[in-house]
Formats: sequence, structure tokens, C-alpha cells
Amino acid sequence: MKKLIRFAMLFCIMIMLTMDGCEIFNDSKDNCEETKMLTVENPVIYLKLDLDPYAYKELLDMGYPTGLMTTKEMLVGSIMKVYCNGKESGSFTYEKTYFPKSMDFNTQMGGFLLPQPYQFKFENKNDYLLVVAHLKTYLDDGKIFEDKKEFTHKYYYEDLFYDKDRNDYYIELDYPSDVDWVEVTSK
Repeated sequence: MKKLIRFAMLFCIMIMLTMDGCEIFNDSKDNCEETKMLTVENPVIYLKLDLDPYAYKELLDMGYPTGLMTTKEMLVGSIMKVYCNGKESGSFTYEKTYFPKSMDFNTQMGGFLLPQPYQFKFENKNDYLLVVAHLKTYLDDGKIFEDKKEFTHKYYYEDLFYDKDRNDYYIELDYPSDVDWVEVTSK
């Protein structure tokens, strides 16, 4: 009888060792099956920067001209695909320099597309793109300011906008108005 109990315990331990520990406690695979999309989508996606005019309020309060008076601005960040099960894939970085003086006010404040397109596969309603952005501005007097914080946001397939005139998709990066500018000019 003792041999039978030992054999049963050894058999149970062997089964537990051959199983993936996550399978016992995690049902994310089942959740991903439940939220699987009917058709796989492979949209070409652009990032559209939409700056809130109040993003420059702090600089204006410090006496600096902003917006159309800046020499150049840089938006630096990354975009990465995250699957329903949490697996990360397809990470890209971007660095867009633009010159506000060459843009009309409506374009600058109404939003504009960054030139680099990205293509990601969406198979599940819970797949998403993680976008990180950081803004830096160069003023006419040579001073440089950047936002202390990073803009980070998740975008699901349903969050994509379709531009019927351009026949492509875009993510609207609504850069927040509560920018915390810090001077980073080299002395």
C-alpha cells in the first residue's frame, strides 16, 4: 500500500513538473480566444501630432514666445505592438523635427501627420499599440526646453482613425496641455 501511495505522489509530481506553471493559474489564452477578431487587419498607420495650444502656457508665463516663434521642435518616442497575451513585438523609434515658423497656425494646432508609416497586424480586440512621446522645443534666443514627463498611451484597433481622402489610418497623439517644461540649454 505504501508503494502505491509513493507511486501516486511521484506520478503527481511528474505531471506538475511537465506542465507550464502559467497554464495552471492563467486563462489569458482563453480570454484571447474570446476576443479574437473575425478578420485579421493589417493597417498602415501614421502618427498625427495634435498639440494643445495650452501646452505652451508655462513658457508664455515665463516670458518666452512660443508656437510660431520657436525655431524648431522635436517629437521623440517609440511605438510598439503588444498582443492580447502580453507578448511585445515590433518596436520602432521615431524622431520628428518640424519647424513651426514654416507651418500655418491651423496646421500646427490642428494636427499634422508624421511622415513615417507603420504597419501592424491586429488579430484580437485586445491587441494594442503602446506609443511613447516626448516633446522638445528650441526658442529663437537659443534656449532649449523639454517636457519633464513622457506621454504614454495605449491605442487599440478601434482607436484608429481612417482618413478616406488619404486612404490610410492614423493615431491621434493628443499631446496633453499640462506640459512641465524644463530648460535643458547647454551652458
